[in-house]
Amino acid sequence: MPQTAGPVGWDGRLPPMTADRQTFAIKLGALEDPATDEGHFIEYGIGKDRAGGRPLNADVSLVQGYRDASEPGREVARFIHRDLQAGPETVKQALTPEQASTIDDYSDLWLRVDFMRGEA
Repeated sequence: MPQTAGPVGWDGRLPPMTADRQTFAIKLGALEDPATDEGHFIEYGIGKDRAGGRPLNADVSLVQGYRDASEPGREVARFIHRDLQAGPETVKQALTPEQASTIDDYSDLWLRVDFMRGEA
């Protein structure tokens, strides 16, 4: 049975970047363990807040156990986005059974987004 977990305590917009490289982490709501490693998907919106300007790249990681930069948790999966356009664009990513099998606490999942500005 498909489950949906939205962000916890988040309004859907990230604050402006203040450096050329910046990381944001978003806690996901708790899910029940589906008791299978098949059919895991994650869907999110990603994009620049406006067109033009310097290129913007992002690595989006599904992480278990994130606390902060000194305790980044264990990466389950990483999805790479280059030269983001004005958005957001909705992206649906599939986890492999091998990636899904590494999740052992469905109540402690996070999206960690590493943004990197490129050269103009």
